[in-house]
Amino acid sequence: MFKDKSRFRGVWAAKDAVRAAEEHLQSLLPSLARAVGLPTLSYTTIQNQGTHLVEVPVEAERRVPRAWHKGRREDAGGGLRRSDFDAT
Repeated sequence: MFKDKSRFRGVWAAKDAVRAAEEHLQSLLPSLARAVGLPTLSYTTIQNQGTHLVEVPVEAERRVPRAWHKGRREDAGGGLRRSDFDAT
């Protein structure tokens, strides 16, 4: 639909930014998995809850840092900071 890159620069820039953000989110998964002691993790989407949510098996729940639990962060974004899992 927006094939002309010179005419729709903003659309193509936004598309590139989304792709970069998705790649960055994927690159975080190995660190998240190591932090909770699991071999792999993947993102899931739950309707009306959000995208890029990480589910862990019930038996691994105790290994999940409390700050990672949805709705427990007090910062405005409610999300994770890179420092939340880099130190592990």
